[in-house]
Parts: sequence; C-alpha cells; structure tokens
Amino acid sequence: MKEELGFRKAKESDAKQLAKMANNKNIARNMRDRFPHPYTLADSKAYIKNVNENPHFEHVFAITLNNEIIGSVGGFRDEDVYARNMEIGYWIAEEHWNKGYGTAALKWITRYLFENTDVNRVYAGVFEYNIASANVLEKCGFRLVARVRQKVYKEGNYYDEFLFDMLREDFED
Repeated sequence: MKEELGFRKAKESDAKQLAKMANNKNIARNMRDRFPHPYTLADSKAYIKNVNENPHFEHVFAITLNNEIIGSVGGFRDEDVYARNMEIGYWIAEEHWNKGYGTAALKWITRYLFENTDVNRVYAGVFEYNIASANVLEKCGFRLVARVRQKVYKEGNYYDEFLFDMLREDFED
C-alpha cells in the first residue's frame, strides 16, 4: 500500500491515536511546556476541541499518514503591530522521524499560510539541541536570523533558541 501524507483538522475519532503518538518524552522535550508529558486521552480531547473551536488555532492541522494522525502542524498569528507574522510549530510521532514527513509538513503549512492569509513573515524557534528541526527548517528555505542566548528554560536548564524565518517575498521567488 502506498503511503499517503495528508493535512486536515483533527476529529474526535483521532483522540486515541493522537494520545498514543503524542505521549512521548522525546517529543515533549522539543516542545513548550504546555505540551504535556505524559500526554493523556484527556489532553488529546482538549487539544482537538481547541483546534476546532478556538480562533487562535484556526490554522492548525493534523498530519496524517493514510488518514491516521501522526502529528500536528500549524501557524499562530502574532498580535498588534506584529499581526502580519505567524509562528509555525509542528511535531511528528517519533516512529515517523527521518522519513521526510516533517519537511513535507513544513513545506505544506508554509505554502498554506502564504496562499490563504495576509501574513508577510513566518518564523519558528528551535531549542539549540533540536538539530533535526533546525535542519528541516533550512531544507525548506528558512533562514537562521538569530541565536537568542538562554531564552529557553527546560527541564531545569537554560538553552539557546535558534530563530528561523521566511518572508513572503522569499517564498514567492
């Protein structure tokens, strides 16, 4: 069977699979602390409700493989004078790492945001130890624009954050 990667809104029927995929310390350590570990079925159900009802999550989608959820990708609009900027975030279930799905998801959300919103700049922050994610961003045409020293406090330690971005004009070139 040919594997088919897709992007859609998460559904209630995804809750059990989402909890299974997201309940992974190696994913949580690369995410903000609001991404829980352990990741329970209740967390999964709350997330699905949020992405379908909260306007802040309007541009957040399930990453699916043969219509089964394996991760999430989305863009989050900044506010006020920064409202033409969106932060991109994504995660892929560990069993699907190193298969090109993160690259495909990042390319998809970047195109989606530039084609469906008025955003001028998309960006992502990466914890210094998450070299794989930094490589995915560079592979997709994002530029490293800053290294913010000790911006992240995670698991009792300070880490630098690498900041990557892409402008609409870079995307359209």
